[in-house]
Amino acid sequence: MPDEAVAGRVEAHFAEAEAEALWSVRIERADTRAVVVDRQSDRLVIPASNMKIVTLAAAATRLGWDYRFQTTIGSRGERQAHVLRGDLLVIGGADPTIGGGPDPLRTFREWAQTLRASGLRRIDGDLIGDPSRFGADWLGDTWSWDYLPFGYGAAYSGLTYHENVARLTVTPADSPDSDAVVSLDPEGSGLIVSARVVTSASVPTAALRVRRDPGSSVISVEGTVPIGGAPLTRTVAVPDPALFFLTAFRTALAEAGVEVRGRTRVEPLTAPGDTVVLTHRSEPLAQVAQRFMKVSQNLYGEALLRVLAPERAASMAEARQVTASALETLGVTAGQVQGLDGSGLSRRDFVTTRAIVTLLQAMAQPPHREVFRATLPVAGVDGTLASRFKDGSCAGRLAAKTGTLSNVRALSGYLTSATGTPYVFSVIANNYLGAAGRIDEVVEEALNALCAS
Repeated sequence: MPDEAVAGRVEAHFAEAEAEALWSVRIERADTRAVVVDRQSDRLVIPASNMKIVTLAAAATRLGWDYRFQTTIGSRGERQAHVLRGDLLVIGGADPTIGGGPDPLRTFREWAQTLRASGLRRIDGDLIGDPSRFGADWLGDTWSWDYLPFGYGAAYSGLTYHENVARLTVTPADSPDSDAVVSLDPEGSGLIVSARVVTSASVPTAALRVRRDPGSSVISVEGTVPIGGAPLTRTVAVPDPALFFLTAFRTALAEAGVEVRGRTRVEPLTAPGDTVVLTHRSEPLAQVAQRFMKVSQNLYGEALLRVLAPERAASMAEARQVTASALETLGVTAGQVQGLDGSGLSRRDFVTTRAIVTLLQAMAQPPHREVFRATLPVAGVDGTLASRFKDGSCAGRLAAKTGTLSNVRALSGYLTSATGTPYVFSVIANNYLGAAGRIDEVVEEALNALCAS
């Protein structure tokens, strides 16, 4: 089918829904870069998690796909046989992956066993952590305060454990009108639960309200759950990520038979002490980025943005400057992107769909092509697209990053048509008052038409 006919079929879907949202759309052929559809592609729009495309493109360009986050363990004081007569120090390198997987303590247990294997049995001083190597801007600029209790709004820290979240589980009681059981996992989160959740025989579904005020460690949980219902889980952000990290590490040390007699505390450190005991390095960016993009893990974006800045002079302002410089090398000029965070939670993040397509075209070239594409959710298969496009022409043939905020929907990535023509696209809808599902319907119908061509 000629490009003009394809463009007409795709454009018709957006034209029909023109009054339902502010639409910004850019679709290009990946092979020739010919423009197929352009609808307000130079209009600045809120990208939501499509901001992660910007962050990852900058990180891949400046840091490289082999980049690894590094955490350093050092000691301060004299080592006498089995005793450290001083402090054990942990200098964070913004690694967001520690504490992931089915055994959150696994990495800490490995560290503790390494220390024990060296003969260490007792630390007379303190366990001290420094989370400030890449700055102390813990929250994203202009994040809404009501994001902060939840896992998706977890604060950044140079020392991150379990993605700086705890799991809140609400289990219905065995009898009606009884209090449900509310628990937190893992231990040491620093959260205090205030719960008023009643088990009811008269409600078919759960209704929960979770709240934590800014600066407070008290998380309140209120509502009702149906009797006989399955336990409900929510991820909630911890109030002090660095202390959460150190508390878990101290637990692993105790399990390994290494006693810490002093306090657990957080403070800036100028050096890793007198001796570097061990260095931990994360998986390479190529692997870390898959969790970042496929499940849209906001914390990873905040960590990546911060490590773009020079370590000793790290600040969000510096990180943004480095990002802008990286984008310029990829063909995105000033005025097309404003990024106040690395994840897309800020409603003052702005992009143009032209800029997003330019970045996607750049990421489709060596050395990025296979690695970058492997980070994206695949339609009807995995990540945030696992349940979308399942019965459409794009199932299995579209890989793209989703984006969601209130009144914002975004989808940008790559697809291949039935005839083998490759396309790059970015579709962002802002300012709609109807259901998000309706916006998704328009986008999926338009892109399925392109996939079927």
